[in-house]
Amino acid sequence: LLTTFHMTMMNLRSRALLFLCLGLGSDSSNALSLRATKLTQDSTYTLNDNNTIPVIGLGVYLSEPGNETHNAVTWALQAGYRLFDTAAMYDNEEDVGDAIADYQDEHNE
Repeated sequence: LLTTFHMTMMNLRSRALLFLCLGLGSDSSNALSLRATKLTQDSTYTLNDNNTIPVIGLGVYLSEPGNETHNAVTWALQAGYRLFDTAAMYDNEEDVGDAIADYQDEHNE
């Protein structure tokens, strides 16, 4: 489901990427059943070790380091996102971590 928030995030100058984690793990039947399921903000995917991860997340590979990344992550957290795709080569991991820490401090999570 794409909400107004999702559409706004896709149009942000930050070029943040919304993504779906489909087809993870070695059990292709799980991936196929997920595709046939109505996705919501609370949808999860079960990994091979029975841990779960959110299906919908925010990728920050095109977000500029600094306020752009911090704001995108903050807005995503406020909307309920709990999965963030980041990597050291994006050069914005510190901003992702700071936004998560600030959010946790403000919301006692």
